[in-house]
Amino acid sequence: MLLLAQFKQRKNSNEKDQNLWSALRRGQREALSELFRCHHKHLYNYGIKIVSNTEIVDGAIQELFLNIWKSRNRLSPASSVKAYLLSSLRRLIMKELKRNRKRAERNRNYIENEEALTFPVEDLLIRKEVAQNKREQLEKGLETLTPRQKEAVFLKYYHGLTNRELVEVMEINYQCVRNLLYEALERLRSHIESVSYQE
Repeated sequence: MLLLAQFKQRKNSNEKDQNLWSALRRGQREALSELFRCHHKHLYNYGIKIVSNTEIVDGAIQELFLNIWKSRNRLSPASSVKAYLLSSLRRLIMKELKRNRKRAERNRNYIENEEALTFPVEDLLIRKEVAQNKREQLEKGLETLTPRQKEAVFLKYYHGLTNRELVEVMEINYQCVRNLLYEALERLRSHIESVSYQE
C-alpha cells in the first residue's frame, strides 16, 4: 500500500515537472521559480553529499537555474526533470572543484617559494584529532562505503531515482550502477551485523 502511494506521488511529481519544464521552454519565468522551489531542497542535499561546502553548493544551484533560463529556447524535453537537474548540478560542482584545485595548486606553489611555515607538533596533532572526530560524526553508518557507493545510495534511496536515472546522473553504465548498489548494501549489512554482534 505504501509503495503504491509512493509510486502515485512520484508519478504526479513527474507530471508536474514535465508541465513546468514545457512552460519554462515557452519562456514562462514563473515556471522557473516553481521548479526552483520544488527542487532546491533535494538539489542542496545532493550537492552537500558531493562537497561539504555550502557556498559552492548554493553557487552551483544558482548557476544551474540561471543557465536553464538563459538557454530555455534551446532546451529539449527531459524524460526526467529531476535527473536532469541532479546531473547538471553534479557537473557544475565538479567544474568548480576543478577550478578550486587549480587555484590551490597555484597557492601551494607560491607558499613553497616563500619561507616554510612551522607549527608546533601539538597544534598539528590537535587539528588532526578534531578533523578526525568531525569526519567520524559525518560518516556515521555510511563510513564503510566508497564515495561512489554513497552517492548511488543517496540518489537511489533519498531521492528515489531509478537505476536508469542513476546512469544519467552519475554518467556510468547500467551494470556499474547495479554493482555499486549491490556492493554498498552488502557492506552496510555486514557493518550493521558486526556492530550488533559486538554489542
